[in-house]
Amino acid sequence: MKPNSPISSNVLKWIAIITMVVDHFAVIFLAGNNDYALEYNICRMIGRISFPLFAFMLTEGFRHTSDIKKYMLRLGILAIVSEIPSDLAKGMQISFKSQNIFFELLIGLIVLYFIEKKYIIKNKDLSMIIRFLIIAAGAVFATLIHAEYKWQGIVVIVAFYYIKSNFILYSIAIEVSYLINSDLVLAISVIPALILVYFYNGKKGSDSKILKWFFYLFYPVHLAIFVTLRYISYKYYPVSN
Repeated sequence: MKPNSPISSNVLKWIAIITMVVDHFAVIFLAGNNDYALEYNICRMIGRISFPLFAFMLTEGFRHTSDIKKYMLRLGILAIVSEIPSDLAKGMQISFKSQNIFFELLIGLIVLYFIEKKYIIKNKDLSMIIRFLIIAAGAVFATLIHAEYKWQGIVVIVAFYYIKSNFILYSIAIEVSYLINSDLVLAISVIPALILVYFYNGKKGSDSKILKWFFYLFYPVHLAIFVTLRYISYKYYPVSN
């Protein structure tokens, strides 16, 4: 991390939000339209930068939160609130076949909480095995409920939690997890996110409750707005993800 860099946590959040909006614009307005195939692919590639940044900021939030249970509760409420807008954005229907990104972040946060609990275990090997099983359980659960990035998202969150101890090693782990999932586009797109994380200065930036809640509520609100505009403008045009 670079203490003198201008990239604070708020800067990372703004970049994550902007790239996420680009991604969702493509999914909601461009998907399935061959006339905009190139634009769609470019927007999706840009949008792939967002999740790694959100995953990293989750780990920073975990490190600095004064009340982990309230943090979990906020993510849980937002996961529930965001589910209908997320479903509609993916197919203009409520299906619950896949869960929105807040479910992934919540599972990741719970995994971080348990792997960092102070177990009374003197044997380091046993302690490592327990942590591995916790991570595996979180990854399996995320896959079973069809969270946004399934097992991969949990691996990325955990890797970002440890990335400060060995940036190169855990960056490689993140890249490998994407390649295992045969997502070359995502593996390429995550590189800018890793560069931004590398230059992160460890500071929060401007502190404001309004800004804090803006970052939380932006996800469901912007999806609801996009879906509404999509329905009004392209009522008879099928949406696919």
